Amino acid sequence: IDNLQIESQEVVNKSFPDFWETLKKIGVKVDVEKNTRIVLIGFMGAGKSTVGRLLAESFQLPLIETDDEIIKRSELNSVNEIFEKKGETYFRELEKEVLHNLSLQSNCIISCGGGAIVHSENIESLKENGTVIFLSASFETIASRIKEETTRPLFNDIEKAKQLYFQRQSLYEKYADAIIETDNSSPEEITESIIKILNGGNLKTCLVIKDKVSHSLSPGMHNAAYKALGIDSQYIFLPLQIKPEELSNAMQHDLREPNIAAFAVTIPHKEAIMKYLDSIDETAQNIGAVNTAINIDGKLKGYNTDWLGAVNTLKKITSLKNKKIAVLGSGGTARAICYGLSKEGCEIKIYSRNRQTASAIANKFGGEEHPWEKREEAYDADIIINTTPIGREDNNTPLSGAGITDKHIVFDVNYKKGNTQLLNLAKQKSAIIIDGLEMLLQQGMLQFELYTGLKAPEQAMRDALQI
Repeated sequence: IDNLQIESQEVVNKSFPDFWETLKKIGVKVDVEKNTRIVLIGFMGAGKSTVGRLLAESFQLPLIETDDEIIKRSELNSVNEIFEKKGETYFRELEKEVLHNLSLQSNCIISCGGGAIVHSENIESLKENGTVIFLSASFETIASRIKEETTRPLFNDIEKAKQLYFQRQSLYEKYADAIIETDNSSPEEITESIIKILNGGNLKTCLVIKDKVSHSLSPGMHNAAYKALGIDSQYIFLPLQIKPEELSNAMQHDLREPNIAAFAVTIPHKEAIMKYLDSIDETAQNIGAVNTAINIDGKLKGYNTDWLGAVNTLKKITSLKNKKIAVLGSGGTARAICYGLSKEGCEIKIYSRNRQTASAIANKFGGEEHPWEKREEAYDADIIINTTPIGREDNNTPLSGAGITDKHIVFDVNYKKGNTQLLNLAKQKSAIIIDGLEMLLQQGMLQFELYTGLKAPEQAMRDALQI
């Protein structure tokens, strides 16, 4: 059990109190006034039913088998009979209905059929106020476990089953909050491991806190680094949603818990968090924003790795000395980047809707403040950096792109699949483009070293981000 590899996945998108209640559970009777839902996913034969029964006994909660619920709705006698008489499409529609209803039910253990992850809305709804555990096993292990069974219609053709197995692995990983390898463990050992995850065990927990964590890539990046260095039995990295109105309570109590080693701070908490910290690194104090906090015996110290992450990202492409830089936005990320650029001898112009904060940054770091309405003048710069959230979750852009040329470097601290609209416009003009993934990597490596005291395994972290 001590050597069992545990990987946290990208999303733990639940309310702040429920997250901590989940971490503190230890396999004793659960306070039913709290919303506790554990969801087991994985391929057929992974052991979900057996482990589900053991968890239900440990937590004294009901076990719900989704296949059993589907059979009840179909008024037939088995999954085989549903497939034979009604077909798989009918089965999947019933499965969607069952999972939707279960998303409204709290205080239960749910064992999902192997194909539950086919429809994204199924698992997304179950993830809310719940913990999704992927029980993983090799195809060879699964085949040996169920070779004598005749109740699994999708395993009648072993080659097709194998193809289906590999198709589904990435989906299981995508939706899981944690992965447990089950090949060489008994159901009792697996159950104990799940309880260890929910309890936090002896793991040092690192977090990323923000208002919305559903698209955070930090957990995958950091957990890949722990695994690469063989310290994944010591550290785990999880995302945690904390709304602005919850920050004060979190900083005064839960984020000081002994098992919390450190946490990354992102929008919208980078500046607001500073008043709750016990001490702040001189650089972060000078910047006026914190993106990293370390817990030392209940005392929280703040740091900022954004500035060097941005500078290192840009210096991989060009020399920064005497470069003209246009910065869009004046939030915590802009403050950090302007600090770093000032140390490199750059000429900085800041365009922001908030002229007061932009002026403060310009005065502190030797730049010029300009009104947002004049932002199309940013094309006069050598490098354009967007630090606003514009384009992060939509196809909007802070600039029209009309003045971008192949002489520009355009850097958007946001990242999204297919690039932001700003970067797509810049790419059309043959400009050099940089998305936020490289900065996420560079600042994340610095965070990793603060968290662990070890040199960050860059390639493992880069591979996790697919850059």
